[in-house]
Amino acid sequence: MEKLLSGGYASSRLLDTRRERLVSGDDSPSGAIKYLLKDLQGVQEIAEETTTRVALLPTLLDAVAEVIDAGLGERDLAVTKRFIAGR
Repeated sequence: MEKLLSGGYASSRLLDTRRERLVSGDDSPSGAIKYLLKDLQGVQEIAEETTTRVALLPTLLDAVAEVIDAGLGERDLAVTKRFIAGR
């Protein structure tokens, strides 16, 4: 799993910093996912102001809101793996 999340086209700063947490299932707070929602809402505002279409933004906003609504907003972003697996 760790090799899958590193390098290549899927590589990103986010995955570089969260890879071990995602693989191990460690979703203890270090960067609460509730702040990601705030950031994504900011992106949405800018996209609307600049008439920029961000294709996956509505889906991402819904997914993050669903995780928060499930009471996991204080957990690390890595909680999304556990949340999706529990569906």
